[in-house]
Amino acid sequence: YDRKLNTDWPIQRGGEKHLREMISKKENCTMVAVSGGRLVGYLAGGMIDRKMQECYLVKIAEINEMFVLKEFRSREIGKRLVGGFKSWCRGMGARRIFVCAFSRNDMGTRFYRRNGFGDYSVRMKAGL
Repeated sequence: YDRKLNTDWPIQRGGEKHLREMISKKENCTMVAVSGGRLVGYLAGGMIDRKMQECYLVKIAEINEMFVLKEFRSREIGKRLVGGFKSWCRGMGARRIFVCAFSRNDMGTRFYRRNGFGDYSVRMKAGL
């Protein structure tokens, strides 16, 4: 969706370090989907630091990353990952969940809408 985006980042050193940090913190949640002993998808998210979001009157969570292998899509794996994350969020006292998706990622935005998310804000970019 963006040629300036490093899509290999999750499997590179920086991405691996980031995911290890996500897994290790109590305020974060990482879920995986496994089929036949094979990792086929994951979701990583967590609570948004209240100091960063003082304008909100309720606790907020965010899905930071989610991925399901192409051949495993349309099997409700993503739906179950999001459902599990929503349950975790409720247990943490969150009342809202945010997620970002690229505007040209039609499949992703449709997925999130089908799973209870709606448009909230528009984030724009400009090249320099």
